[in-house]
Formats: sequence, C-alpha cells, structure tokens
Amino acid sequence: MPERAAAWFAEADGALVADLCTLVAATVPLSQDRRRMKELLVLRPEMSSMVMQWMAESRQSLLSVVGTRTDAQTARTAVTLVMSALSEVAHRETVRSNDELADRLRAVVREMAALAS
Repeated sequence: MPERAAAWFAEADGALVADLCTLVAATVPLSQDRRRMKELLVLRPEMSSMVMQWMAESRQSLLSVVGTRTDAQTARTAVTLVMSALSEVAHRETVRSNDELADRLRAVVREMAALAS
C-alpha cells in the first residue's frame, strides 16, 4: 500500500466503505487487457497461486489501513465487502480509469446491500 494512499485514507472523512472503494481503486493496477490475463491464467494455472498471494497480501495491507479508522471487526467486514465487489467488477466489463473503478465498486457494494435487505 503506497504511504500516500494510506495517509489519504486515514485522514478522509467520508463514509468508510465509499472511501475504501476509492482507496482500492487508486491502488489496484488496472489491466488493459483483462481477457488476455484470464487466458494466461488458463494456460498457466501455476500463476493462480501468485494472484492469490497478491490478493492475500493486498487484503492484509488494507486491513492495516482501514484499522486506522475503525475497529478490527468492522475493518475485516468492510475489506471483505469491497474485495468481493472488486472480484465482481473484474467479471464485468473492463474499466478504463481509477475513477471509473471507484464508481463501479461503490455501485456493486450498493447492489450487494440491496440483495441483503
């Protein structure tokens, strides 16, 4: 997690999950060719473990940062929610910018909340 992004999040005063969506969108590398990446993982399944390791490390880093604004349990729930939204967004169409990714993450989180209601 870049220090600058972590510092922004720690000082942000918006809704926790909305700010977390912005943070994730700002720090996740955007794949310009998502389909080719998926094909590569099919052809080289051994790379899946690297992707899973990156996700686990990202989650731990996010938990540390989110924990600066809330308790550990709420941090875990928020990170799990936004990471699930990230996974769903990845299965949909390709996003072209970090701002678009943040908007899509917030939209998917709203969809998830609506389904739970």
